[in-house]
Amino acid sequence: MVGLLFFTILDGPSVLNDYIAIRGIVIFIWVLLMTLLSVPYIIAGAGLFRLRPWARPLGMILSTFGLLNVPLGTALALYGLWVLMSPEADAIFSPRFDR
Repeated sequence: MVGLLFFTILDGPSVLNDYIAIRGIVIFIWVLLMTLLSVPYIIAGAGLFRLRPWARPLGMILSTFGLLNVPLGTALALYGLWVLMSPEADAIFSPRFDR
């Protein structure tokens, strides 16, 4: 969402190119990378919201990668792993759960 806002409303890195050209390129690459890396999280969130069976393992894998984002990402990843590995989540994502 921040990447979309940056590219549409703020006219991307061209705002910063007037000052230092290298800074604009670096910010452009950083925003593009962060936007691309957020796509799996959005897909996993949509799948978890719809209780898809493939979303739980994907959420666990992404939460494991999120442990590297100290400090807030670590706390959110630990909470995500705790919720996705709970017995309640196991019951909800089982094939016998009535949706």
